[in-house]
Amino acid sequence: MDISVKIKEEITKQFDAKVICVMRYPAWLANVVSVPKKDGKTRCAFGVPSGKLLGFIVSRRGIELDSSKIIAIQELMPPRNKTEVMSLLGRLNYISRFIAQLMTICESIFKLLKKDAAVKWTDECQEAFDKIKGYLSNPPMLIPLEPGRPLILYLTVLDNSFGCVLG
Repeated sequence: MDISVKIKEEITKQFDAKVICVMRYPAWLANVVSVPKKDGKTRCAFGVPSGKLLGFIVSRRGIELDSSKIIAIQELMPPRNKTEVMSLLGRLNYISRFIAQLMTICESIFKLLKKDAAVKWTDECQEAFDKIKGYLSNPPMLIPLEPGRPLILYLTVLDNSFGCVLG
């Protein structure tokens, strides 16, 4: 049976079992930003035009990466040990929703974390690293939901990874 048919059947089962359902969010929920207070704590504010929230820039236009986070990743040197590889992958996890098939791109880097593997930064690892840096030179923006427009779940299933996008 074709994998797309299996996925469609599984999603239909999830809908029928009421595990997943269609949600409609009010427009005001799309513009939530954190507001620092005098006591050092942070509160959420609704309906503001833009601001930083959890390291992202949230505005009426959508959600985009904070430029300081992009610069930090672009200026990274190739990792030399497992700790630095884990640090790199942690930073990439932060931006994973902005890069399509990131896990597939980073497969060679993930192999460096195998239990008995020596950390040897290969040309394949460098190519993946450069591809990510190039992608970040013009990062996409996640746009807010449009009321009344249905959402579609896109799935990608490969031999060593899978991913999904709700759009």
